[in-house]
Amino acid sequence: MRTLLLIILSVVCISWSAVAQSGLIDKVVAVVGKEMVLLSDVESEINLMRLQGTTTPDADLRCEVFENLLLQTIRTSPKPV
Repeated sequence: MRTLLLIILSVVCISWSAVAQSGLIDKVVAVVGKEMVLLSDVESEINLMRLQGTTTPDADLRCEVFENLLLQTIRTSPKPV
């Protein structure tokens, strides 16, 4: 039990160390009305597409995902009265 607790604590400390060293937790990459598109949203979508086997070059894929997230946010954001 003590060994398991020590392992879990070590993993948590290493994870926090990695986050602290990078300094970046998340970033707003676009604002549509009152909605935000986060860098983590873009990265998550890219990772999902990679897992699905897309062979699109990284720069093109990043632009495509960003554009799709913007369009999705525009479509779902409330319309001004």
